[in-house]
Amino acid sequence: MTGMLPTKLEPMRLSRRAEPFNRADWIYELKLDGFRTLAYLENGGGRLVSRNGNAFAAFRDLAAEVAATFRGADEEEPEEEQ
Repeated sequence: MTGMLPTKLEPMRLSRRAEPFNRADWIYELKLDGFRTLAYLENGGGRLVSRNGNAFAAFRDLAAEVAATFRGADEEEPEEEQ
């Protein structure tokens, strides 16, 4: 179906470099300890999935909050132009 996202997505893996570099066409993210996940929003709910495809069961409440936030954004009325 046109316009649908692929079902198999993976968070980008980190890589180590001997020296830092600076390029205008790159965006950088500092390496912080924690989890990298993808948020899947489906049928009004949400789930957080690891790069290995495992759902983070310990973060079900967070996944529900993410889903609720995006549901709320979809329901907001667009501002009228003046």
